[in-house]
Amino acid sequence: MQYNIPAPASGLFYQTIWEGILTMKKYSIQMAISKATCLKVLDNVKKTGKRILVTKKGEPIALVIPPPPPSKEKGWLGCMRGTVKIKGDIVSPVIGEEDWEALNIETSA
Repeated sequence: MQYNIPAPASGLFYQTIWEGILTMKKYSIQMAISKATCLKVLDNVKKTGKRILVTKKGEPIALVIPPPPPSKEKGWLGCMRGTVKIKGDIVSPVIGEEDWEALNIETSA
């Protein structure tokens, strides 16, 4: 019996999944059993890292796989580092001091 199970989005190849199904016959459960012990089964999948094939009347209907390990996301501070290139002088004023109107106003007392 051959199962047509698409590869998950995590990038595993079809062959890897097929080999996993072939090696986990003892980890196959029936749908009626999984309703009663669903949370325990899911906890076991997460704890052991082993996949479980869910069947209904002998036909596979789902493949339960453990979640990928949590990614170590960086904080938002510094997330844009290396994305900006500075061209020219960013410290001195854009226009000269002689062009500033505020500096050219003489105060009369």
